Amino acid sequence: FTEISATAFQFSLNLVQVTIPNTVTKIGNGAFQQCYKLNKVIFEENSRLTFIGNTTFRQCMALKSITIPPTVTYIGQSAFQSTGLTSITIPPSVSTLMILAFANCPNLETVTFEGSAVTSVNSQWFQSSTNLKTIYATSFTLRNWGITPGQNNTSFILYGPTNGVTIAVKE
Repeated sequence: FTEISATAFQFSLNLVQVTIPNTVTKIGNGAFQQCYKLNKVIFEENSRLTFIGNTTFRQCMALKSITIPPTVTYIGQSAFQSTGLTSITIPPSVSTLMILAFANCPNLETVTFEGSAVTSVNSQWFQSSTNLKTIYATSFTLRNWGITPGQNNTSFILYGPTNGVTIAVKE
């Protein structure tokens, strides 16, 4: 199969781990939303996933880490909102990162953009993720976004940490 349909596992209260086959190219809106105990998502080797829909993992508070496959081009609105993620790496293949994608993630401290096909920045990507400390991106990406590296950046995140975040270059 190539798609996990919208709301397929939504509210599966006892779902703890899931392995996504490498044949899947799309995860539909809300597919795993409110799977409160989901703590491990494994993408099979040679994943062909390109699309993570809106609210796909929203409110999966037990989900502390996930490795987004390097084939993903689209991350939907609120896809990882209110999860337990502590850090996230956005692969360079992602060209569309919708608003609130990682909003209200209370444990999120580090974000790494490994190069970026995303052409403009949005202050709502990490809205209300108040413990975010550092965002890493390439100098090319930061130039494209018009962001200067440094500490105490309060413009990047709407309702972010009071003292802002550190924007750091990572080539």
